[in-house]
Amino acid sequence: MKHEEIRSKSLLSGHSVKTGVVLLAYLASVDGSRAEIPVNQWANPVLASADSVLGPLSDAAKLVSGIYTDYCKLNAYTTIQYYKSVEISTRGTLPVESFQATIVESGVDPRNPSNLINIKTVKNRDSSGKITTTVDTSPILISKIGNVATKCEKLNADGSLVSRFELTIEPTLINVHVDVAKYATYSMRNPTFVYVELSSAADILTNCSSNDKATDWNQVTRVCPGVQNIIPFAGKNVLARTAWPFVDIGYSYTPPAK
Repeated sequence: MKHEEIRSKSLLSGHSVKTGVVLLAYLASVDGSRAEIPVNQWANPVLASADSVLGPLSDAAKLVSGIYTDYCKLNAYTTIQYYKSVEISTRGTLPVESFQATIVESGVDPRNPSNLINIKTVKNRDSSGKITTTVDTSPILISKIGNVATKCEKLNADGSLVSRFELTIEPTLINVHVDVAKYATYSMRNPTFVYVELSSAADILTNCSSNDKATDWNQVTRVCPGVQNIIPFAGKNVLARTAWPFVDIGYSYTPPAK
């Protein structure tokens, strides 16, 4: 069963979003017999009740008689609820020291939730102490999301500073929305919750960039369809390579063995 990815426009923050589409319910039998299907918790036909997703058809059909063809699709997409990063590059030791600070803030303003914010501020100070500031309010400022606090510095033999790089990204708040399902034949109510898995290629940042390494980032969260679900980015010093992770929808989740 293939996942479809559809790029659309987010009404929340003005950013592009990725939509993962997963077929969640397909009931097929005119004589009450069960369809035999493989058990796959992430891409499997299931039966949903008023309170939860019951599981794969091969199990759920035991609870229902006279099943006719029925199906639904749940669409999932993500937007950035709030993102803030601070990047500081410093060269030299006072009193002859220069630096550049870049601050990016985007999404729903936590200080005033009725406002959207999307701004990049760059402050420069040269070795003579002159400070210049530039502001960018382009529609799309975020290219990566994550949860980072890292610093790398190089010192002279006497301990004075040659250069320092600091990067801090507050745990990005990701808004995950799962559309309400529409059941064709029986008008069964939507499940109270489903599981979503967010995933992306990522980098693990260390105290020096030369030791960074590539990884795959993913996290699984239980969410409620039809409502806003705000999920903090999990993983320390992990930087995803895209601002909009791919979304898979599932009816159950078993943590991997440690």
